[in-house]
Amino acid sequence: MQTHMRSVHEGIVTWVDCPYCDEAVTNNNVMVRKHFCLKHPTEHLKDKPKFCSICYHNFVNQEELNGHMDGSHDDVKCPTCGKYCHNVASLKIHVRVHTGERPFECPLCDLKFKTKGNLKVEYFLYKAI
Repeated sequence: MQTHMRSVHEGIVTWVDCPYCDEAVTNNNVMVRKHFCLKHPTEHLKDKPKFCSICYHNFVNQEELNGHMDGSHDDVKCPTCGKYCHNVASLKIHVRVHTGERPFECPLCDLKFKTKGNLKVEYFLYKAI
């Protein structure tokens, strides 16, 4: 959460040094996994040689990878604009861009949010004051 707040909301990007080469990678789980899988497969994929080409999670065998792909990355198309979302839950949130729906209301003020996560951030910020 702190990394997200700094990088997305404050514009601060942190970098981590790769232990296998001289490259620095943004401190983002997906980017770090992607770097390891693509640049250092023999070091990084020893125990889990299969990886998802979308999110770069590693798996012990093809069966596990197939199960992941069946449930995690079922692209669905927005009927309004044609954008593809990774799953039905993501599509439901995306559709709120078109409808303007904001179902999550802050109990401390009149603000409403499109996602529960955004409401939690708002609530956290209020508690910090």
